[in-house]
Amino acid sequence: MEFEQESLSSIMRFIYVFLLVGLLQPLRAQLVNIEARRIQSDSNKVVFNLGLAGNYSNNDGTKLLLMSTNLLSSLKSKDLKGIFLLLGNFELSKSGEQEFANSWFGHFRYNREFTPVVRGEMFLQLLNNSLLSIDLRNLLGIGPRFKLVNTAPFNLYFGSSYMHEWERSSRYDSRTQANRLSTYLSFTLKPKSSGFLFTHTAYYQPNFADWQDYRFLDELQTSLAITEHVSLTYAMRYYFDSAAPNNGYQRTLNLTFGVNFQW
Repeated sequence: MEFEQESLSSIMRFIYVFLLVGLLQPLRAQLVNIEARRIQSDSNKVVFNLGLAGNYSNNDGTKLLLMSTNLLSSLKSKDLKGIFLLLGNFELSKSGEQEFANSWFGHFRYNREFTPVVRGEMFLQLLNNSLLSIDLRNLLGIGPRFKLVNTAPFNLYFGSSYMHEWERSSRYDSRTQANRLSTYLSFTLKPKSSGFLFTHTAYYQPNFADWQDYRFLDELQTSLAITEHVSLTYAMRYYFDSAAPNNGYQRTLNLTFGVNFQW
């Protein structure tokens, strides 16, 4: 009986670890896909979403702690040409002394429409990720955004910004600054009445002083409505950093499958 309990405890620990790694791994990346959040808020004048979650369990000594908060707030100006976007996130998950996620970020962005095609953007972002040895990363950027295609069911956007970056890592005793070019290409496909949605975004962020120092993020998301309230989802995220804080490179690939319920 004691052996069976130990085996069950080991199995439950494996399941917890597997689920945590699968669900939280995308949040550990250093580059945040703002386009995925923007799609949710472009069509509404006022948006405010706040999510809070917490869980603690103890299964025969296997302790699991999970805490998370997510904030999305969007406000359009009176003339409907300006959009203020505020994002926030905090994640903490650990089993015993082992951490699977411990990070937070805040992002503020202002988008101004000058013509039906051209928009201007400015943004400020703060990020912390202990698992990636980033104590603090500050980003400040400004640049244009172009609506290249706006014909249902297809939308295509391109953006290119100057971005100043400041980063501190106590683990590697480093403080770095960089001036980067931040470019992205994003498109959405949503056939009318099909229940199908496909979005794809690619970011490229080279360092002006050293073009071999760059970051790349490629992310696609799909969803297919099975019923009015149930849809299947799939996401793929590939991230590459040629100059991570450990003076090496970092590469991650995440595949996520899920079911979404909405009422």
